[in-house]
Amino acid sequence: MAFEAFKSIKYYDPITNMFYYAPDMGGPYPWDWSVGGPSTESDETAITVMPRKSAEVKILVEVSPLRRMVTLYTSRPEIPKWPITYPMSSDHLFAEMRRYATEIADKYGYAVSVVRPNLFSAYLQVREKPKPRIIGECQICGNPCYDNERISINGMRHLACVPKPLPPPEPDFEINMMEALVGWKSWQIRKVSIAGVDHGMLIYSQRNIEAVWFPEKAFVASCESGKHCPKVPAEKDTCGIYAGGKPDETNGYGKILGEVYGWGRYVRGESGWRSEFAYPKSFHLKAGQEEFIDELKKYRVPIFVQQPLRIYDPREDGYDGDWQTETDRDFGTDQKSDPSEA
Repeated sequence: MAFEAFKSIKYYDPITNMFYYAPDMGGPYPWDWSVGGPSTESDETAITVMPRKSAEVKILVEVSPLRRMVTLYTSRPEIPKWPITYPMSSDHLFAEMRRYATEIADKYGYAVSVVRPNLFSAYLQVREKPKPRIIGECQICGNPCYDNERISINGMRHLACVPKPLPPPEPDFEINMMEALVGWKSWQIRKVSIAGVDHGMLIYSQRNIEAVWFPEKAFVASCESGKHCPKVPAEKDTCGIYAGGKPDETNGYGKILGEVYGWGRYVRGESGWRSEFAYPKSFHLKAGQEEFIDELKKYRVPIFVQQPLRIYDPREDGYDGDWQTETDRDFGTDQKSDPSEA
């Protein structure tokens, strides 16, 4: 059996960046003959689109969302940009990129990098966004409700128009109406002048200099944390009038120590409490604080001054000696001390 010999054609595919061999069937061929032209060899005809360059170019993308345009370009200044306006889909962009790659390989002879830009993300930026549709009317504000808005599941209502549920009421705490609480508290003291009226020396709380305790008037607690608690004191806040269970728990909060009554709404702690109303029960001054006695009398409560307690006085037994003199330190012996024995 005789076989007929065919010439083979060598051609370059710019999409795959590879050379292929195919039998010469006389054309037509999937390339432009005018670009490279055939070259005859001994056993085959080599068709090269254009002399290949060693450099490789990478296709980049530029997105213009306002103009709804995607532009393909490279870093080579001789290669023009490839604008694509109003792309219909991401497949449209991929087809244009393949045409651009063919243009680069055929006309300029550069190898196109296999790393391609994210055209799907570019399409999402320039695609025409659907206009919102009116699906009803808000039952609260009367404005139209669109399909891209957050709507309540319990009727045609904007979520912004739906009133938020009130927080659960805070449980009522113990309110002592029969007997006031008693604790320890420390105050600062200073001269107070309000609206040009001099009130003399008054006590005030350490936490706030405006919290002045006026004589013969119950001090009322307020919320100073910024939460605006509806009830003072609140369990989950720090508002209220503080009092300790022991005198030493008030150290550092003021120089005037005293007992204090607390009543109304209150919250107990590990040691002490916070109350809604308070008033001094008594003042316990230290030695050297006698100068405040006259100023504290206006509160109409007992005032105590801590003084050294004398248990025994030898003068009660008729002893008039003084151990600070050398004569009284002599124990009744006539022996004198020898300095050399020291």
